[in-house]
Amino acid sequence: MIDKDNNRTDRVSSNSDIASGSIEGHVSTDDQNKKEFTLDKPIALFIYNRPSHTDQVLNRIKQVKPPKLLVVADGPKNKSDQEMCRQTRQLISQRECQFPVEKNFASTNLGLPDRFTTGLDWVFDKVPEAIILEDDIIPEPSFFRFCQVLLDRFRDDNRVMEITGRNQLERWKSGEYDYHFSYYGGIWGWATWREDWEKYEQEISLWNDTTVKNRIRDVIADEDQFRYLQRIYDMTQSDEINSWAYRWGFARHINNGLSVVPSKNLVKNIGFGEGATNTTSTSNGFANKETYEMSFPLTHPPFVAPDREYDRRFHELRQTRSKPRRILDALLDTTGIKKL
Repeated sequence: MIDKDNNRTDRVSSNSDIASGSIEGHVSTDDQNKKEFTLDKPIALFIYNRPSHTDQVLNRIKQVKPPKLLVVADGPKNKSDQEMCRQTRQLISQRECQFPVEKNFASTNLGLPDRFTTGLDWVFDKVPEAIILEDDIIPEPSFFRFCQVLLDRFRDDNRVMEITGRNQLERWKSGEYDYHFSYYGGIWGWATWREDWEKYEQEISLWNDTTVKNRIRDVIADEDQFRYLQRIYDMTQSDEINSWAYRWGFARHINNGLSVVPSKNLVKNIGFGEGATNTTSTSNGFANKETYEMSFPLTHPPFVAPDREYDRRFHELRQTRSKPRRILDALLDTTGIKKL
């Protein structure tokens, strides 16, 4: 719900406060300044049927030894899928990981959207905050510390709903601050809090409300970007698109929720191509982006406000890369084929 109460105390009174950037950033002591780093945040890992990819991600997780690893797995689609799912699940053992592991393995195939939503519901029933990875997302080692520092810094700040390791532009103003704020997040390596995930709704029925649409238009403050989101949310609500990520984006937008974005990219998606559920094209411009090490202590921006220039640049990039798909969709529509 838009005005859902929770126990986070630093709340925002109006849309205009956020849009104008008139509210100073929440100040907290960064107690991660020492060179030694101990991860004290749990990690949620989503796996399926790619043991080779999962092994790479798991090796990176083992380096930071989280206090708890929560593993969510979908079930096999068919008999031919069973062996790869079995091999992937076998990689997860407490003896090999040497830290506490909890598992939520589905016996049947729920599909990506339902498995993610039920999986994250389970995760946040167990823990109040989490760093979230998928089986094909390789984080740069400093990603974990980046998430930890900012989970602590913005825990009580209701303006921030997500911390992402993904910089859509790869680098952005990295000589100024170590992160900025955006209305566009990134779920390839991210972190959030229980109170924010509770704002997620499977049925985005509020999208029917004209007041809600106008509110999102005001938040985005760019008509071209809003029209793009309008198409996405129309298709999501009508089930032409079945994406938990778009529903999560909707939850952020109706709550004026910002994402923390690093000044340089901290995650790499190695899952493009054969065997992927959504990211099937190896030529996708977002595949295998370079990653960069983040230095500490972080240089924090002085205000909590969206970087409108970053959002506009990302929107332009997204439009450019989606143009071939839009052309293909138009051709398919003329032949009477509505969906691939």
